[in-house]
Amino acid sequence: MSVQCIKHPEYPKKILLSNHQGVIKLNQILASWKLMIARNMVTQSTQGIMCDLNDANLDITMSDFKFAIHSLEKFQWVKQIKIAVITNSPHDVVFPMFGEKYHPTIKIRPFSTFKGAEDWILL
Repeated sequence: MSVQCIKHPEYPKKILLSNHQGVIKLNQILASWKLMIARNMVTQSTQGIMCDLNDANLDITMSDFKFAIHSLEKFQWVKQIKIAVITNSPHDVVFPMFGEKYHPTIKIRPFSTFKGAEDWILL
């Protein structure tokens, strides 16, 4: 598993990219968020985070995902940004769909393309 957190090359002040590779577990998801916080990557101008799971496999349960969402809801800034999850995996797309429907304080949505994710975040 590896995670790379960088600023978007075209929109560095507005969008962060979180690229995941390999098998991803709950602790690694939480660690990637802690990394962005520790590096002060999220600022007042940040509009969203694009989480690329195209080269990853989520090894989490719905309980794990609920725990992650509840952990994120504790941060006020998370409620002010959009989280775009980019994946083509039917297994992985279920999680952001669940978050979008049942946790409206977190703006999370699945996408199959980077362009769709960018457009949504920049709206």
